[in-house]
Amino acid sequence: MLWTWLVRNNKRLWWALAISLLLHFLLVAGSESWLPSWLPDDEPLQVTLVSPPPPIAKPIAPKYKPVRIAEQAPKPVQQSPAEPEPKAQPETLPPVPTTAETPQDTIPAPVAMQEQSPPPVAAPEPPVESAEVNEPPPPPTPKHIEIEFLVDYDGASAVEHQNYQVFDDGRYVLSSIVEAKGLLSLALSDLNQKSTGYVTAQGLRPETFTYQYGKNSKKAQKASFDWSAKTLVMEVGDSKQSLALEDGTQDLLSFLYQFMFTPPLNQIQLVITNGKQVKTYHYLFEGEEEIKTRLGTLRTVHISKSSGKGDEKTEIWLAESYHYLPVMIRKTNSDGKVIQNSINAIRLDGTT
Repeated sequence: MLWTWLVRNNKRLWWALAISLLLHFLLVAGSESWLPSWLPDDEPLQVTLVSPPPPIAKPIAPKYKPVRIAEQAPKPVQQSPAEPEPKAQPETLPPVPTTAETPQDTIPAPVAMQEQSPPPVAAPEPPVESAEVNEPPPPPTPKHIEIEFLVDYDGASAVEHQNYQVFDDGRYVLSSIVEAKGLLSLALSDLNQKSTGYVTAQGLRPETFTYQYGKNSKKAQKASFDWSAKTLVMEVGDSKQSLALEDGTQDLLSFLYQFMFTPPLNQIQLVITNGKQVKTYHYLFEGEEEIKTRLGTLRTVHISKSSGKGDEKTEIWLAESYHYLPVMIRKTNSDGKVIQNSINAIRLDGTT
């Protein structure tokens, strides 16, 4: 059937096949060297006729320059939802949109792919300032003070005038005069005290102190403070003695004004001289009290010292609203008699 079909339908193929067989016969008859050495000589050669492949068509050159068509990106292969393929990150990240520009329908990334950001660190709270820091600084100490005390002593009365003045060069002058009143003035003389020195960062630093009762100069007491030589010289009449001068030493008058610069604490140790002798006094904090005075009710700090001799005791009330200046002083003698100074008037830098 196949042979009949070939003869009838493709005469050109028949002629080509006949010519091919003739050429093979001539080659075989002429030489056998083309056969491989491992092929047996007596094995018959079998030939199978196969249709030749169709001729390859040559491309026809286009008359016009072809237009490049953009290649379409291949469709992404749908992957299993269990193993999502991460998207390639662009080289340059786009700017992060603000809250107003962020689309509301943006699909968030899967939880497994999101980078866990560390929890925000809370800013440290500012330290709580103590009440002392929040309080305004104390007002500057006055440069001119005038105080009047009413003195009561076993039924007798007197008036004490104190005057404190600070000059531009830092030098201060503090004076006190006690004047007897009524019939008592005929029997008693005036008592004069005076302290001079300089105002420093630590408070008052006295240079001289005088204490005189009456007009007899031989009974006058004087103290001289030599801070460079650390020497304290005390004189009573013709007698004189020199002692080592301790830091912070005050006289009998200046120590009352020293509380303006160093407010009283629970326990106060003061070295005080009256021009005749020098002693270290330990003042104790008795408490905060409100007392009634001629200036009204004042809140005060109550301090006291005891000499240890019977009931002898000295008490001082310092007013908080008046730079811790004394507003009442009470001295109890060993015989039980009491001398009390109560404030009657006060002027600070010309203001009452």
